[in-house]
Amino acid sequence: MSDPLVEVTGLGRDFKVRAGRLQRVVGLASAVDSVDLTLGSGEILAVLGEPGSGKTTLLRLLVRLLDPTQGSIRFRGSDVTKVSARDLRSLRCHLQVTFQDPETVFGSLRPVSEVLLEPFVAQGEGAAADAATLLRRVDLGADLAEKTMGEVNRDEAQRIGLARALALQPELIALDEPFASLDRAQRINFSALLQELLVSTGTSFVVSTHRVDHVRDLVSRDLVSRDLSGGTEGRVCVMYSGRLVEIGMASAVLDQPAHPYTLALISAQSGSRPLTDLLEGDVPSAIASPGGCRFHTRCPDAVQRCSTESPQMRPIAGPAEAPLDHEAACIFV
Repeated sequence: MSDPLVEVTGLGRDFKVRAGRLQRVVGLASAVDSVDLTLGSGEILAVLGEPGSGKTTLLRLLVRLLDPTQGSIRFRGSDVTKVSARDLRSLRCHLQVTFQDPETVFGSLRPVSEVLLEPFVAQGEGAAADAATLLRRVDLGADLAEKTMGEVNRDEAQRIGLARALALQPELIALDEPFASLDRAQRINFSALLQELLVSTGTSFVVSTHRVDHVRDLVSRDLVSRDLSGGTEGRVCVMYSGRLVEIGMASAVLDQPAHPYTLALISAQSGSRPLTDLLEGDVPSAIASPGGCRFHTRCPDAVQRCSTESPQMRPIAGPAEAPLDHEAACIFV
């Protein structure tokens, strides 16, 4: 990879836990812990994990909607971990986000045109494009500009959220569970739109999801080769209990999973057995994360060492003539 667009090192975010009538702080919940990650220009990265794994918090950290409590974030080589309010406002032109439920976030009674043009207002700028132009960028008709957010369907709402994020021509857009309310055909079309935008604009996308089939739709090599010239396969990172446990090119992670958690996710969503049969219990509480490997309390392959040793990312060996861009955090790798 050439110089990365975004580079995070040791990134973490803790939230204060309060209890009692006086709401005193009684502990910390670690939502994201010790994440190292790079993202290049014009790249799609899917973030996969169960609910509660830290995906949404990671995305909000990447676009600076949340302040990290540890680690650093560099954007085009500059440290943006702690910046002034003025600099953060300027940074918003480059880093944008879309939400799982745009209607709730923006308000069901707000006109679509107002939602689309809001980024220009927030930056104190005149609109560089009208609402109709922004809608056409995401394959929607200009007539939607006159409707309210409560009058559009879920697919249209996601595209409106994406059009709004594209308004300021950012270099990175984080999309939080954009496929959750879409059917298969809508997911495939939305994935193709992201690939087209990646090629035409050079924008990078980080997309969170809890389903393996959503990732396959998003970063499929077949989709790229069939519909686009210059598209990219994309990468996948897998999160568990606030930490990355596996990362690599989509074909490597999905077809040759190295971490037992990734394997369980893929096995469960292929229809062979439900995840509850493959793994006992739930994702550990962020308030009381287990020591050692955080997955050891559910891992069918765990040994005593797993409860005391916190595994680091290790490269997965591939053929000498074609080394894999693939890493996993497991002592058995």
